[in-house]
Amino acid sequence: MAARLLITDDEPLILLSLADLFEDEDVDVTLASDGLEALAAAQTLGDTLDVLVTDLDMPRMAGRDLIRALRLDRPSLPVVIVSGSASPDSVSELRRTCGGHGPLLLVHKPFASCEVKAAVRRVIAGRETGRATTPQGCSTSKMPVGRPL
Repeated sequence: MAARLLITDDEPLILLSLADLFEDEDVDVTLASDGLEALAAAQTLGDTLDVLVTDLDMPRMAGRDLIRALRLDRPSLPVVIVSGSASPDSVSELRRTCGGHGPLLLVHKPFASCEVKAAVRRVIAGRETGRATTPQGCSTSKMPVGRPL
């Protein structure tokens, strides 16, 4: 999977964990700790950005606002949302309010690493919209959520 990902999450542990998932893949990863930082990074990446992987609840600029801003110029930009606060119904709401027509998948926190990898593969292929399902053979051990104490 040769791709350029922009990964955005305000929790450093989650951000680095998501980046580590793609370390052994043929993927170029850019990290951002909030929506405004991600927006600036996306402008730098331009058309080379293949997939946005983002949390929804972040300071300075929420994930839904980031998606909306990026899809103004790139309506088909594939998006994987990794969130602990989104409901399965959120996907249809996000499609309606964030614009665009590109693939959009939701992965719930806590997540298994193979869930996120599979979601990225699916949106790159342009085949999926909705809630990501756990692929067969995917480990059920989940990545922890939350800030370290």
